[in-house]
Amino acid sequence: MTSDQRPHILHIITGLGDGGAEAVLYRLATYDDLHSHSVISLSGMGKYGPLLHEAGIAVEAMGLSPSLPSAARLMRMVQSVRRQAPDVVQTWMYHGDLLGGVAARLAGVRRVVWGLHNTTLDRQGTKWATRAIVRLNAQLSRRLPARIASCSEKGIQVHRDAGYAPGKLTVVHNGYDIGAFRPDANARQHIRAEWGITDDEILLGCVARFDPQKDHGNLLAAFRRVLDRQPAARLALIGTGMTHDNSALAGLIERNGVGQSVILCGRRSDIPAVMNGLDVHVLASAFGEAFPNVVCEAMACGTICAATDVGDTGLIIDSTGHICPPSDPDALASAILSAIERAGTAEASAACRARIESMFSLDRMAAGYAALWASTSPTG
Repeated sequence: MTSDQRPHILHIITGLGDGGAEAVLYRLATYDDLHSHSVISLSGMGKYGPLLHEAGIAVEAMGLSPSLPSAARLMRMVQSVRRQAPDVVQTWMYHGDLLGGVAARLAGVRRVVWGLHNTTLDRQGTKWATRAIVRLNAQLSRRLPARIASCSEKGIQVHRDAGYAPGKLTVVHNGYDIGAFRPDANARQHIRAEWGITDDEILLGCVARFDPQKDHGNLLAAFRRVLDRQPAARLALIGTGMTHDNSALAGLIERNGVGQSVILCGRRSDIPAVMNGLDVHVLASAFGEAFPNVVCEAMACGTICAATDVGDTGLIIDSTGHICPPSDPDALASAILSAIERAGTAEASAACRARIESMFSLDRMAAGYAALWASTSPTG
């Protein structure tokens, strides 16, 4: 127990880089004031380590290579867990679940909750080493964790099929700061002016790093088809690798003949403003998404979405936007064109916003984790 007497939650995560699970951990730890929080990163401080530190949350980086852990550094982590004496250890992602769970048990902590943030375990979308960890975790799931939280319904199904203890699996959906992500007419005007987008141009956007999972090839092929119907459309690509020096991306743009209509924006820190500037946000992912943050962030800003049916995307969007199969540019183009027809209407914008407010707020996520932690038995 910490000095302020709130229950102490120690989070152990594979790393703190620029990823979806890392962002959720940051939001949860900085929002939830019913518990005290601290964080151990198996690897480095990444993007979110300094941000957590600035928010007053203690962060310790072990410098481990998750694929080749050091026994000495693992024991240092055990000592850190023992020293902190948390009420609950919440782990994040497969390596964090395995090594964090083992460290917690060696330190005498039995109230361990694993966290699942993935929905793909096939050979195409998952490295063999990760699949091996999943098989080991499935065997340990009956004894090591008290409960297992998945951010998505799809994740429950996939991990139950992989052999995880079904009675321990529960869903806690990701939550979003609906105060930061909200409709903002001034932000919309600023972003569109910065990118030279006129009122009569349709601005599509995709916030995603350059990664095979995100399938920018599918996105650009679909955009080529959209331009044939909507010549005034523009596409903004936002995220790591979305720059002119990315030769692989440049090749995809050139092959699809869309160079004059694509804006490469790189990484941005003003994502709420970006989402407001868009008419339609597009998720083109082929696999691996569990509960895509960008879809919820766009919808919270009142921006309609066109997306591939991966993870819980269909559950998130429901009837507010348009869903299509992955890896099918014709289907994605059709979904985008349908979204364009509804974009900008007060009814569509309000429906997107209301969906996130009612189902996926930070309040709901924090309450979900609090209930899960409270349900674990101290004698486990």
